[in-house]
Amino acid sequence: MTNAVRRVVMSLTVKSCSLDPVPTFIVREFVDTLLPFITSMVNALLTRPSILASQKHATVSSLLKKPGLDTADMSDFKT
Repeated sequence: MTNAVRRVVMSLTVKSCSLDPVPTFIVREFVDTLLPFITSMVNALLTRPSILASQKHATVSSLLKKPGLDTADMSDFKT
């Protein structure tokens, strides 16, 4: 399981979200040190019947279809 978790961590793109407690580039840089903890968290989450409420958050950004369109018109945004 540890090798699979390491493979997934190293395949992640180096992008972060404001909801990420630790940026991806730091996790990747210290993957060997963090791997036992990450693996334990993954195993604990896999044994739960549902996702924890603390993990049910998202940041959603609306994007205009083209620059200059009316920001008040919801049909001008991508779906």
